[in-house]
Amino acid sequence: MSQESHPIKKNPNFFQLLVLIFIVGIFVGLDLLTKYILSSSSFLNGERLNLLPFLDIYVTQNSGIAFSIFDYDQYWLSLTISIIGFGIVIYFASLALREKHLIKRVSLFFIIGGAMGNIIDRMLDGQVIDFLLFYPFNYPIFIFNVADALITIGAITFIVCEIILLKSSSE
Repeated sequence: MSQESHPIKKNPNFFQLLVLIFIVGIFVGLDLLTKYILSSSSFLNGERLNLLPFLDIYVTQNSGIAFSIFDYDQYWLSLTISIIGFGIVIYFASLALREKHLIKRVSLFFIIGGAMGNIIDRMLDGQVIDFLLFYPFNYPIFIFNVADALITIGAITFIVCEIILLKSSSE
């Protein structure tokens, strides 16, 4: 009998792919669960629920992208945005699987998880549920969801890490 190595030991990318799928699945699940609970609950009745002096829960729908850009409530535009987003997710997943730096890899997982949460939400009804209203100094700046927060945290972490690594490599 020939001894074959275990598939995970033979291909470390297989294990990395499983980790990516698991972590992204948790992020997507958290995002979609919060959207489902808040959009289907009647305790808000269109009203705002104050969390902090600058943050309320206020459920709304957005057919556009960041800051309601392209919010035209058109199915084909929403589908096009979803297809482009999925292409970007595939590219980021390939980056994450090749990334050697753990913090940068995890930051890409955050971005992928957030993007997939919004893509799935958009594919279900052509819109994304937003529910966290940010309004410092009583001026509403933007409304977002868990997926948007994941994307933002991931992007900021990735950029800061890249700047630190570039600075340390130049010294």
